Amino acid sequence: MHSWTRSLSKVEKINRGRYGLSPIITLRGVMIDCNFLWACTRLWDPEAHVFRFGAMMEEMCPLFEEFCAIIGCDPNAPLVKHEVRIEYVQSFESLFQFSRPQARAMIVGDQKAILLPLIDEFSGVHSDDPDWMRLRIRALVFCLLAGFLFNKDPGFGDLRLCPMFRQMEDMGCIGGIVLAETIRSLDRAALGFEDWTVSLIILQDHLQVVATPTSLPYNPSQYRMRRILITHPSADAWTSWLIESGPNEVLWFISWYGITRFIQVSFRHTQVYLLGLTHCTWYCASCVLRQMGIDQTVPIMDDSLADSAITPGVTRAVLRAWVRDNRMVRPSPNPAGIQTSPEYRTWFMAVVWPIERPRRNALLSALEGWVQADADNEVETEEELVLALRTGEVGESSAARDDPEDVAPRRRRDA
Repeated sequence: MHSWTRSLSKVEKINRGRYGLSPIITLRGVMIDCNFLWACTRLWDPEAHVFRFGAMMEEMCPLFEEFCAIIGCDPNAPLVKHEVRIEYVQSFESLFQFSRPQARAMIVGDQKAILLPLIDEFSGVHSDDPDWMRLRIRALVFCLLAGFLFNKDPGFGDLRLCPMFRQMEDMGCIGGIVLAETIRSLDRAALGFEDWTVSLIILQDHLQVVATPTSLPYNPSQYRMRRILITHPSADAWTSWLIESGPNEVLWFISWYGITRFIQVSFRHTQVYLLGLTHCTWYCASCVLRQMGIDQTVPIMDDSLADSAITPGVTRAVLRAWVRDNRMVRPSPNPAGIQTSPEYRTWFMAVVWPIERPRRNALLSALEGWVQADADNEVETEEELVLALRTGEVGESSAARDDPEDVAPRRRRDA
């Protein structure tokens, strides 16, 4: 793949740019820190679709615009949608203009294609014929998608990717599907399953503790070169650090992603809905508000917080909600000034804390032999939590804060 990308002509590089994936190849060679990611999944809430980091359980979630910044696709472009079909072999044949025997020789079980013969077919043959160059770029992009984004089965490419190519050639955005599959994979991982349908590289870039890029705007190639600031030898060590990290160790707003506006809610909903490969999923607008620099208030929840199997009706509803009125909001230029209302603190203690406290205690008990406090200590801890939500200036330790003003929790990055 590395040799193939280096051999591209100028015209082929321009054509590759139409797919919105040009930076992805720069993530080659990035090592997945499985211990770090496994520790993160322990702190993922599959019901609320948020991570809760730190002693005070600061919430954050991956956002559509942030994933687009990492991948390199345009968040303002139409969403690429997966086309549910029974037969994908014909799509594979049509995409690369293969004969049926030629396609069958590369396909296993009518569900996936072996990447090596596809690479051999297109990587070493150069031609000025526009049709051949188009097929060659399609093959390269298929291998990029299978190798760097949807790499559930290394060395193979999911045939369900084939119908998406026409949409991507029309400048469609693949970021929605990548984020949807990431959220659904996190849900499964939090429940103990390991069948990830999407690459861990993008999520790791979103969460990892790395140095600030040396130049802007952000490009994934910088991620490969940036220095990792914090490491731990095991998932348990990472989990302990994630649980005990203070507010001054978490950077909530990622300025170098260059996000000028973001989707607050989908049309007629209080969440942002995304289409995955087989199901639609969502993330909560209340988390987006705080994450992007808007004062936190009590979230408005409805009864539609459930993943739904993709049907033509579901697809139309999600796309219509996305296009007609996906409420766009500009992030705050100074996220340090975010406040939490008294109503939010009351809601947090009444709704989130009773659920999260037993889960956190059980996790700490398993990690460190931590013994649950008695009733008197529980009351004291709850009082400390209320006080801790009233934070002071950014960067101050919890012990040094006396100011009652509130600031948002910050995502775990160093400046």
